[in-house]
Amino acid sequence: MKKLFLTLLLCALPIYAVAQLSDVPEVPKVDAKYIIYLHGVGIEKVGIAKANEDYNGIVKALEGRGFIVISEVRSSDTKVNEYGKKVAGQVMGLITKGVPPENITVVGYSKGGLITLWAAAAVDNPKVNYIVLAGCVLKGSEHYDTYVNKVAPKLTGRILSMFDAADPDRGTCKDFFEAAGNKVTYKEIKFETGAGLGFFGKPGDQCMTPLTDWA
Repeated sequence: MKKLFLTLLLCALPIYAVAQLSDVPEVPKVDAKYIIYLHGVGIEKVGIAKANEDYNGIVKALEGRGFIVISEVRSSDTKVNEYGKKVAGQVMGLITKGVPPENITVVGYSKGGLITLWAAAAVDNPKVNYIVLAGCVLKGSEHYDTYVNKVAPKLTGRILSMFDAADPDRGTCKDFFEAAGNKVTYKEIKFETGAGLGFFGKPGDQCMTPLTDWA
């Protein structure tokens, strides 16, 4: 009877349920590849169900490509610098527990991309991977000077930037990479889909393939 109940319960679970970790495991698999995924600001404001970002779909797509995903839904008052330090602590926690730094990737979308930059500035390990999805503010914007003068010179690691030409608010990370100098290995991909920021809010292969190749 118990076995039948469990079977029915499993069948009743929604197919979109996500089983990612919310933090670094006590005993991580040291031969596994980890992605720390940082969602966009929309989820902070209106939650997973209403945001224009397929959070569950993205996490499941990353898991389907062989990664262990660490991710949590942030609160609406999250400060990018403070959360960046938290993520840096997660990265260093995995390394301390035996995970090779090259097996760790921080992926951030929109506001999550800004957090990723703060994390890359705090970890100070050239082998850790970072991916910034529509996360670099444009020259002349409110926060540009802070990032190019205070964050960028401290960046370290392998950083992939991706953005869409139709995004009016976020674009190239070139200035930040140049400010970092030889402490970063970087690549940038400019898409011209016309979708702007929203292009990265869905787990399409056009974005997922270069992302997972970099990781």
